[in-house]
Amino acid sequence: MPLFTFSAINASGREVSGWTHAADSAALQQRCQTKGWSLLSARPLTWRQGLDLDKKCRLFSELGALLEADVALNDALDLLSLETAQEQGLLQTWKTGIQAGKPLSRCIRESNPHEDHLVLKMLEVGEASGELGTAALQIARYYEALSRIRSKVVTALMYPCLVLVVTIAAVAVLTLYVIPMFLTLFARYLLELPLATRILTATTDFFGSGGWLILPASAALVLFGRHRGWHRRPWFFQVIDRIPFLGPFLRTLRILNVTQSLANLLTAQVRIHEAVHLLVGLTPDPRLDRELSQVAERVLKGDALSAAMRGRNLLPERELRLVRIGEETGRLADPFHFLAEQYQNRLWRSLDRFTSLFEPLLIVFLSLVIGGILIALYVPLFDILSGATFRH
Repeated sequence: MPLFTFSAINASGREVSGWTHAADSAALQQRCQTKGWSLLSARPLTWRQGLDLDKKCRLFSELGALLEADVALNDALDLLSLETAQEQGLLQTWKTGIQAGKPLSRCIRESNPHEDHLVLKMLEVGEASGELGTAALQIARYYEALSRIRSKVVTALMYPCLVLVVTIAAVAVLTLYVIPMFLTLFARYLLELPLATRILTATTDFFGSGGWLILPASAALVLFGRHRGWHRRPWFFQVIDRIPFLGPFLRTLRILNVTQSLANLLTAQVRIHEAVHLLVGLTPDPRLDRELSQVAERVLKGDALSAAMRGRNLLPERELRLVRIGEETGRLADPFHFLAEQYQNRLWRSLDRFTSLFEPLLIVFLSLVIGGILIALYVPLFDILSGATFRH
């Protein structure tokens, strides 16, 4: 039964909130009316909404450790340490499904139909093989890696974005309030304005006469393109790939996701062609999805994974040789774990280079913009102080 978080006015006129199970929002409304409550809002709560990556990692880590210690699944769920009512509600949803005879993977899928299909597959394989504890620990490592990547990217971009926002705000204040006062003063004197001041005047007039509409128009174009699915077209990624730093960085991130997910699936004893097929849709790049689909088809027909990947825009020849060695030794997951670690280190180095280079460049850009505006304003002011003729 779906889990809802709600807020309502109780019979005493006080606002209450919490979570409860209900067939749908209408059933929840009926239940509140029966109690004499007035329902204010209600929304279904999914596993993705209730837990972030760090909490998912902790949950599966604790669950895996308990199951590895031969604790029964129901007892293990009772022993998990959850902090909020939402987390407890989601856990209660799983326990209700398990008591009804459903496997854990199905309970998680029902609580969130959009859950990562790689995680669900690892759970299904763990349940089928009797190694659910091992599968839970692998999922914990998977979420830990995702969380580490996300926090690293956010940390690297936080300071440049803050500086960029401050720059935009400072230029906006100067353009809308400070520069017009100086231009009014310059208009009262017979001055031949320098080129920098004329450019600044034209820019201010442009934005003052409606040029600022470019910003909301650009935002509307981005939203329209997103609605039309432009960000999932091959030409979009071809353009992105040509952008310095951003293109190589995103490609490294996509290959990291592929190698890391494939390593986890193979470790969970998922069949090779099925593991590759599960990677389709893992990234938003349709070119990568097409390559993976073709690799899965060739593997299903009997080709080795290294041979199926050769000649495609997935892994270079040197890394494919490692995959071939893994095939020959019967330890195919090992080279993909190694490659995932290599791509992760490459991603960290890219972020470090970006922050060490972009931050000083952004500060220099800020200094040039603000300094250019001040020079454009103060050069005519010096002319006025040196005795320019007053315009009657």
